[in-house]
Amino acid sequence: RDCTLKILRTQLRSLYTYSGLVMNSSDNDAALAPGFNFSIHKTVLRQDMESLWPKLEAETSAGLFALQLTQLFTKFQDGHARLEFNPLARTFAVPPVNVRVRFDAVSREMKFVIDSQRRWVETSLAGRTLSTVNGKPALTYYLDVAKRKATDHSPGAQLNRFLAKPYLFLGVPPPEAGKFHAVF
Repeated sequence: RDCTLKILRTQLRSLYTYSGLVMNSSDNDAALAPGFNFSIHKTVLRQDMESLWPKLEAETSAGLFALQLTQLFTKFQDGHARLEFNPLARTFAVPPVNVRVRFDAVSREMKFVIDSQRRWVETSLAGRTLSTVNGKPALTYYLDVAKRKATDHSPGAQLNRFLAKPYLFLGVPPPEAGKFHAVF
């Protein structure tokens, strides 16, 4: 863990130094040749890294350490940066159930219905409607899940992408350390 974090700190510092040089070199009054117009997007992850770093330094579970690193790498793949690297691409946690959403015309609310479940879930849950997960309304819970590995800025787009292909979210730590207490 300590060796991995030392390497990451060095590499991230290099990335920020490089992006800072590019940002500063483009902030001048020189004109670019035709066809070389470009814009620079700031890679702003300092707050995320500063909040995650103490957790990484204290983590004793290799699996959770890998998942937290994966979540950090995912932040570099937003719609602006598109920095493609993730050495932990095969690390994943799967949810116990897959859901589909239907609109209830009577209550005028989205309903999260269990579509399928993992083989290790003992009770048959298919077709049941989730009311809450871990004490949160199902919509709130799934918005949080979708946000964890999203490249979209809109919460609605994040949720739609998650619901269309929930397997895209492999490699992201689940909310509340993986607890999934559902109420129907």
